[in-house]
Amino acid sequence: MQKSINSLLNTACITSGVTQGSVLGPTLFLLFINDIEDILFGTSVCMKLFADDVKLYSSFAYNSHDLQVVCDRLTVWAGVATSNSI
Repeated sequence: MQKSINSLLNTACITSGVTQGSVLGPTLFLLFINDIEDILFGTSVCMKLFADDVKLYSSFAYNSHDLQVVCDRLTVWAGVATSNSI
């Protein structure tokens, strides 16, 4: 239990993730997404990372199929992270 000013709040056990506002949060996040650029291998797609946002972009002068390939790889990458309780 965690005591509040005028009441008691129930607390819950967190089994994954990083506490909001923690000192290690940004570092752990960077370690977690460190391999995300690997999904771009062999494609004409570029990526911009800022904080917790990812932007994928590609020139359609090349192969427009590449963007879908990278989106599919990103879905698999996210699924692996979810199945590992990260």
